[in-house]
Order: sequence, then C-alpha cells, then structure tokens
Amino acid sequence: MLLGAGLLAAAGCLVVHLIVSEQRTEVQSALAHFDSNAATVRRAPVSPDEALRLQEEQAFVRHTAQQLGLPWGALFDAVEAPDYQAVTLLGVVPNVERKEVQIEAEARDLADILPFVRQLREAGGLHGARLLGHETVRRDSAQAVRFKVVGTWGG
Repeated sequence: MLLGAGLLAAAGCLVVHLIVSEQRTEVQSALAHFDSNAATVRRAPVSPDEALRLQEEQAFVRHTAQQLGLPWGALFDAVEAPDYQAVTLLGVVPNVERKEVQIEAEARDLADILPFVRQLREAGGLHGARLLGHETVRRDSAQAVRFKVVGTWGG
C-alpha cells in the first residue's frame, strides 16, 4: 500500500515538474517583456493605492519567476535518491530563498525514519538533512509514523 502511494506521489511529482518547466518559460518571457517595457514607458501619475497594488503585483511576478527558476529536476533527484521502500513521500516544499526543502513522509514505524534521513544526507543531494518532528497516525486499522525532514540543496 505504501509502495503504491509512493509510486503515485512520484508520478504526481513528475507531472508537476513538466508543467512547472513549461510555465517557467512563459513566466520568464513575460517578466523579460515586463522589465523591458517598464524601462521605456513613461508612467502616468497614479494614486498611492494604485502604486502599492502595482508594487505588490511586480513582487508577486518576481517571486513566481524565482520559484519557477528552481532546479526542480535536481531537487526531485535528491529527494528520491534514497532507495528506502519503507518510507512514502507525501510532500516536498522548497524554500527558494533559503535553498531548503521540507519533506513530509510516512513510515510504518519509528525505526524506519532515521535510516531514511541518513540516506538523504549521504546521497549528496540534500545537505544537513535532519528530522524536524514526527507523529503517530492511524490509517485504516494500521498505525504509521508521519514525519518531516528538512535539508539544504546545492552545496
């Protein structure tokens, strides 16, 4: 059951990676166009509220472009590097500014978690991988341990 969920999560990550790669190109093109137009267009006077809205919009576009510039392939390779079938990945949340990734996963029991974290660290893709916390959850009639790991990527 965990293996099936893991395979499903991996397939979902691949689909997201493909979609994000396509969107990245579109957003970078739009941002380049936006930046080139911003330098040449004379601006009409705007109200303080409108100026704030425009600043927020520009910040959002820049943040989105930065997120799309994340090396998703290398990040997923690092997260999926451990060949540890006792753990199912539930989520991967990158923090671009800090070059960190938080991984949420589930294992059959507590003894499966530390070897997984050790393998993440030793695989070389995630540096300083460490356990943030864990909790016991009930699934159907079985018990599992849900946990979070954080590590940095890219050196």
